[in-house]
Amino acid sequence: MHQSWEFHALLPPTLSAALLWLGARVGKSGSGTRVGHWLVGAATITALHAALQHVSADPLGRLDEFPGRVVGPFDNPNHLGSFAALALPLALAGYVRLTCRSARRHWGLGLLQGGFVVTIYTGLLLAGSRGAIWAAAAGSLVTIVCSARALHLRSQRPAWLPLLLLALASTGVTRLLQEQPIMQGPTGQVSVGQRLEALPNIAGEAAKSDVTVLHRRVLWRAGWEIFLARPLFGVGPGGYQLACATAVAGMSQDPRVATLSRLDRLDITRFAHNEWLHSLAETGLAGTVPWTILVFYWVWISARAFWRGTGWLHWGALGACSSVLIHGLVSYPFFLPATAGCFWILLGITIYCGSRVPEPCEDTR
Repeated sequence: MHQSWEFHALLPPTLSAALLWLGARVGKSGSGTRVGHWLVGAATITALHAALQHVSADPLGRLDEFPGRVVGPFDNPNHLGSFAALALPLALAGYVRLTCRSARRHWGLGLLQGGFVVTIYTGLLLAGSRGAIWAAAAGSLVTIVCSARALHLRSQRPAWLPLLLLALASTGVTRLLQEQPIMQGPTGQVSVGQRLEALPNIAGEAAKSDVTVLHRRVLWRAGWEIFLARPLFGVGPGGYQLACATAVAGMSQDPRVATLSRLDRLDITRFAHNEWLHSLAETGLAGTVPWTILVFYWVWISARAFWRGTGWLHWGALGACSSVLIHGLVSYPFFLPATAGCFWILLGITIYCGSRVPEPCEDTR
């Protein structure tokens, strides 16, 4: 047995397999729609809690280590952003379904669902996680494309007015929060607007001076070097942080390391902030290849389902899972209980339902 293994680190992959199976069972039983409703409801309540924190009216008190940030019921603002990014495409799918021309009789429910979308979007902005915002945008785009394809196959047209109203409401929330400070930066308070303006900093010249991006790149380089040293089995589950400290110590000539050390921002974190690099570092090819194959299988199944048309839950679940996978390129959503739990259940639902198309496992009206 690998001497550096931390056995508690085996819990996430074990639970992932169990939740994936549970998601498939949920899809088979036809209860996926109910799960989607619960997730959207939970995300809405979470976002409302975050909004109360922002106005210093938190009824639950706080035990986190980020007194200047909005975290909701979590202990880290990135965890809030990750959960909101997962839930937003799911809520958006429900809104599109309730406001399409064939469902106008549900205009009251559509209005309520639109409120859920805007509330979750508000929580996403208040979290201030740039990776989560990018992920939510990508996941929402997947949902919109899937819904457009499904409506086209049914010879239906979207109701443009409700979609326009949702866009205007989201724009209004963005403008309303634009000047609101949500975090402390090196030069003072950082507002929502400034955080949004910094979204492109992941590449180009701006990335060379962005402390967060520099830190991520150091962690990624360390993860890659750890993998190259032990490519087959890695350093063992839970061993990244210790191995990262050793790797970074040997990177003193890297200008990014020098910059972060000078600014006292060279934190050796528990995670590599990239799910693939983290998995390669801790479990090597033996642990990374199986779940990567599963992701590719999911993509293949989803592509088939996309061309044949599916129901609203499938649109939203595809967007939600895409959001988590994209966020996993710059963060560690697989190790966040709320996000990871929902992801694996939704992945199981989409794999089962996608393989059953055109025989639906949900209400596709």
